[in-house]
Amino acid sequence: MVVPASVAVAPVQAAALPDEASLMSTLRALGDSDPERSLQLARAADQRFPASPDAAERSWYVCKSLVNLQRFSAAREEAKRMADDYPGTAWTADVARHLLVNPAELPEDPAL
Repeated sequence: MVVPASVAVAPVQAAALPDEASLMSTLRALGDSDPERSLQLARAADQRFPASPDAAERSWYVCKSLVNLQRFSAAREEAKRMADDYPGTAWTADVARHLLVNPAELPEDPAL
């Protein structure tokens, strides 16, 4: 997948987040192509828009990015927080199914 030039930008800063809708579009466009960037964007947006209706989806991106970065312990911890913060959402159900209920035998984080 080719990432549009407007998506591939420098590290996240407040000015790089013009509005939540643009941020969510960027996250969706990134997909699996740049998990580190997705992680940065999702966490920065959570700081700016903590009570947003898109917060559960952003947590899903955090979990997915952490898995793609092979940071499995951190992904499980995020999934537990997500289950507490956003119960009953489809985003949480997906993360719980993959990281909490039926997790694959994932190795520990490579950096540990």
